[in-house]
Amino acid sequence: MKKIFVLFSVIFSHLLFSQISDKIRDKVEIIDEKYFKIILSDSYPINEYAELSKLYGELSKNVTSDELYYLSLMGNDFIKRNAVFDLLLKKDSRIVKLYKHYSQFPVKYRDKIGHVVTDQDMALSNIRGYIVSRITQYQNFIFFKGKLKNELSDHYSEEEINYYNNLDIKHYQNLISEFDKIDKLFIPDRLEICNEIGKFWKDEKLKMPTP
Repeated sequence: MKKIFVLFSVIFSHLLFSQISDKIRDKVEIIDEKYFKIILSDSYPINEYAELSKLYGELSKNVTSDELYYLSLMGNDFIKRNAVFDLLLKKDSRIVKLYKHYSQFPVKYRDKIGHVVTDQDMALSNIRGYIVSRITQYQNFIFFKGKLKNELSDHYSEEEINYYNNLDIKHYQNLISEFDKIDKLFIPDRLEICNEIGKFWKDEKLKMPTP
């Protein structure tokens, strides 16, 4: 079954090549080969997984936002996750479209965080999870800023202080509002097959980050 999945993924990934430059395509092919090898081994070796991140880092240096968007839809799961993350950093308006797409057509993938391999959801973990973490960290900063005042620099670096002081938190809050509308359309259908989501689905809203 796993071999069939890998074969399908390889064929599917080739469909995007008309949408990306030859230079990006060549890097995608290298990542595909190494990523599918890791999937088949099911061991997620630390060195090989770190090499994937390095390869994607090289790819991301020259990729356009439009190429990222195509990769976020049609790359392998490792590339999708990273392309979505890059679009989040760029505050690309198509993030809402991606969230709707991955809510309607959920993609579950395995990711190695530190030494632990965990199951993730492209919409809930990768997109919503990132934004909720930004909002939570900002709220923590504002709380400590009011409490610590002159001692804030003992807990935050100058770079972090400048980041949070200039953060457009309204942008992230608006995204969550849009996601809430999308969740009402698709989360109810997922409750029967995913008990984990049900723990956080209250009053037709996700009340906290979903793993």
